[in-house]
Amino acid sequence: MELTQAHYDLLRAIESLQGDDSERFPSTPDVGARLLEIYKARGGVYSWHSSAPWHGTSPMADELRREGLIEVDVGIATFHHPSQPAASVDQYWIGITGEGRIALAKVKSGE
Repeated sequence: MELTQAHYDLLRAIESLQGDDSERFPSTPDVGARLLEIYKARGGVYSWHSSAPWHGTSPMADELRREGLIEVDVGIATFHHPSQPAASVDQYWIGITGEGRIALAKVKSGE
């Protein structure tokens, strides 16, 4: 798959929030907000419609996950009484992999 600017923007957003900690995955609301900052920094007008649980990071997140460039943690199960409805998922956590860092570094260096 050939990565687009949108893919690289998402990798940048994740990396800027995750830093060097491979165990610290930022939430999709935080990544979506950072992605919006990246778009706004380029100039132009942007309207952002962010909905849970992906908060504007999908479909790029799914595509990057299939390529092994990011990992997505969907959380853990929560227990509830059988008479209570299951809670809706409101966010995921996304982390950049070593392969994702390499792909992003190549773009940053102009390769």
